[in-house]
Amino acid sequence: MSNTATPSHRSPGAPYAPAIAHNDCWTALTEDAGICVYVFDLDGRLLDASPRVIAAHGLAHDDIGRITVHDMLPEPLAQERLELFRTVARTRLPASYESFTRGVRYRATIRPSSDPTGERTRLLVTATPIALHPSAGRTPARELSPNGLGPLAQLTRRELEVLGLIGEGLSTAGIADRLKRSIKTVEGHRVSLGNKLGVSNRVELARIAIRAGLCPFDPVSHDDPVEAPIGG
Repeated sequence: MSNTATPSHRSPGAPYAPAIAHNDCWTALTEDAGICVYVFDLDGRLLDASPRVIAAHGLAHDDIGRITVHDMLPEPLAQERLELFRTVARTRLPASYESFTRGVRYRATIRPSSDPTGERTRLLVTATPIALHPSAGRTPARELSPNGLGPLAQLTRRELEVLGLIGEGLSTAGIADRLKRSIKTVEGHRVSLGNKLGVSNRVELARIAIRAGLCPFDPVSHDDPVEAPIGG
């Protein structure tokens, strides 16, 4: 990406100028693949973003270059990510992390990039729901603070565990055996999950678990609407 980066300094009111040249590679990455893409500078200023990100956050082109990760995330989440940005810039090594956003677990990768002069460092952040990520469960990633568990926030730790096992396809008896609990207890957790999440059967619970990234990778529908994670 370093060959396509362009300077992004502009005064207030100046025309929007993307930080990355919007060539065929950018279009394929951000539109065809549907990946959430952000470009930040070392101060956490958002220099560019994919259409999915812009739409999900209700941004206008005038917002690009003006807002920062601090406008997109509450503290200390913003500072946590900014520190990781600076580590990547210093080491020149990519870093991956995982976190929940609006009830969906995402995996994001931060890669260092530079403008043509090599003087200004940018951070290219790509984020994908972990259920759709090809490296899910196979490569290590740092765990960052969640930016909202969405409907999963109302679940107990045990209910989250049971939901993940339902997503793996285990029967009630299988879950009971895995957790060393009675079938009646597990069934009680399943009923509670259905009531809290507003679904009526195990198939719907499994779908929620897979989409949220609570269980190992399994094919899911690419037609499901996926919101962009806030600030990567």
